[in-house]
Amino acid sequence: RLFAQEQATKITQFDTKDLQARITELYNKLVTKIPYQGLVLSRNGTRVTLNLGKRDGVTKDQIVSAVQIIKLNRHPKFGFIINTEKEILGKIKLQKVEDTLSFGGIITEKEKGVIKKHTKISGVDFVEYADAPGFKGYEGEREALEKPGNQIAFGKNPEEWKPVRPATFGQVALELGLGSYTANSSITDGTTTRNPAINNPLVFSLRLSSELWVTPQWLLEGELRQSVFSISNPRAGSSPGTLNYSVNKYSLMAGYNFLIRNGEFFGPKVSLLAGFTQFASYVDDANPPILVSTSYRGFTMGLKGSFPIDQNQEWKLGAKFYMVFSPSISESPYKLGNTSTNTMTWYALFGSKRIGQRLEVTGTLDFELYSSSYTGTGTLPTGERGVSASQRITTLAGGIAYLF
Repeated sequence: RLFAQEQATKITQFDTKDLQARITELYNKLVTKIPYQGLVLSRNGTRVTLNLGKRDGVTKDQIVSAVQIIKLNRHPKFGFIINTEKEILGKIKLQKVEDTLSFGGIITEKEKGVIKKHTKISGVDFVEYADAPGFKGYEGEREALEKPGNQIAFGKNPEEWKPVRPATFGQVALELGLGSYTANSSITDGTTTRNPAINNPLVFSLRLSSELWVTPQWLLEGELRQSVFSISNPRAGSSPGTLNYSVNKYSLMAGYNFLIRNGEFFGPKVSLLAGFTQFASYVDDANPPILVSTSYRGFTMGLKGSFPIDQNQEWKLGAKFYMVFSPSISESPYKLGNTSTNTMTWYALFGSKRIGQRLEVTGTLDFELYSSSYTGTGTLPTGERGVSASQRITTLAGGIAYLF
């Protein structure tokens, strides 16, 4: 398998001297990627011979390390070594150095006889850094002192540092929304058809949602949303002229997470959800009436996916889609028809930004549609019957989530 690799690209000069210099540069870089510099050629007691000499940069009285490579981390596609994990077996002090060989004595070893022929040698070339700045004004100190939740035991007013436990049980979120509500319906008395419509472009809503993580795969999810506003009576001559209106939605679901990246819970995942949903709209009674309060409910199936968009997994985006199968409807105080065919569908885009170990800022854009088509006469006192009705809600919400 490929052991190490070094490449040069965008070469524009082909002079022999320049190519020789480039090849030398590539070779030197390639050699540094080999995880050891030499080998033990022989051992007699505590005396050893190494295949390193003056040409390799070692000197008399230098101390080198005898190591064992315990793990190779290779590139997943090309197979060359990215880095290694080593264990130090002992130390060797060089006592005589020739051009290509050196002789030394073992001064320490992990176990007696663990350093032997073909043991690898490392630590010939020390890692060098630029001049270290003084501690005064050191950026790392200021960052450590100012970082929330990571107080350390020096500086002004020191206190004991305690690690914050990561969230493992679930989360609860509170969001304030601003959106629009549109309701259209069609009713007829057999000769005349009325199409009362409601369009309120400014509706405030409050939503409370929660998740309970039973296991990394299984979860419970709940949501409660409430909106209250006023509308103008869409029927001429009907009283009162202004009607109070409220819209509520409740849902409780169980789900299963498909963790996409190595079982990482906070990484990309897709969730399959199933449960119960109820949507209700309530309106004041009027005389003569034209609007009725409705309540949709039914078994819900949903699909939700989310993925982080940065390396630190602080930003996250996602989408979700829900559909209710064979939903039922109840109406009060009157019914627009004897029987009805109903649909309930909604989908959403959402995102979040982690602002602490336990806190996230959240945002959601929801689109909801509830509709019915009627047959039969209904119970409106005006003798009219419903033909169709629909309600559409669009909400942009933002808030904060607490993970526990």
